[in-house]
Amino acid sequence: MTTLLRRSLLLWDAADHDAKPYTATFIYRVCDPFAVRLLVPDHGTNKVAEVVFARVLLIDGFTAPTGDGAVRVEPHIVDRDYMTLTLPTTRDGKEFYTERRPLQEFVIDTCAVVPSGSERPRVNAELDRWLAEATL
Repeated sequence: MTTLLRRSLLLWDAADHDAKPYTATFIYRVCDPFAVRLLVPDHGTNKVAEVVFARVLLIDGFTAPTGDGAVRVEPHIVDRDYMTLTLPTTRDGKEFYTERRPLQEFVIDTCAVVPSGSERPRVNAELDRWLAEATL
């Protein structure tokens, strides 16, 4: 059974259309079914920012803007083939564009291993297993 999914994705800086794109990596772990991780490299420092946020933001963001906190996901305002991601990679957040199709494929793959809505029973079962081991 698949326990980890990775998908590379190009992100373009919304404030600098001519800048080199960022090759980011989405990660989904079955053991943490509510969350996705996005690793975003910084061209200037060669460091990588890890942004963890709810998978449901990706799912809902295809149809309407989602996210009131540090992360926001929404359809691109002009081009339906793209999505806009606002991420806390800077103090004020940074807006990126990415292609819709690879992002959709990643979400579909995550839902194939943990269907949306089935996360809570999976987490509860993991917690029950851990408690059983811890109390022996």
